[in-house]
Amino acid sequence: MATASTDSAVQKAPAWEARFLRVFAKTGIVLQACKAARIDRSTAYNHRRERPEFAARWKAAEDEACDELEQAALKRIKDGSDVLLIFMLKARRPEKYREETLTAQRVLGLFEQMLEIVRVEVGETDARRVAHRFEREALGQDHLVTRRQTRTEADAAQEIRG
Repeated sequence: MATASTDSAVQKAPAWEARFLRVFAKTGIVLQACKAARIDRSTAYNHRRERPEFAARWKAAEDEACDELEQAALKRIKDGSDVLLIFMLKARRPEKYREETLTAQRVLGLFEQMLEIVRVEVGETDARRVAHRFEREALGQDHLVTRRQTRTEADAAQEIRG
């Protein structure tokens, strides 16, 4: 049996909450849901922050809206939208379809790994010759300056760390 103290702890949902969640589940747009519920956006965000049960229903409504978007995207994909197909594949299977961007630092790291293999296989002199040729032909002079600066900054950071 509930006591007076537990009854006061249970808060009744505001009248606007159900309408907000219904519209939010259909559109996925907070502003549109707030307009339908006739509340300010800050009211909705504050309510979500302060009431975990509302936050859980918010998340469920957001998931429902995303499901609707995915259904619409799948229909368009079937109608021939290659761009949507690409986005859907990247979103659903990023481990397989994401693009890997190689940064200059990553390329340099890969080159240094390859150079170490050359050193082991053919010797230090040939490895230096390969490295110099790579710097001249593949990187160009602008990249040499950046590479040397990066290496100098890394060396300084290492010295500071001890």
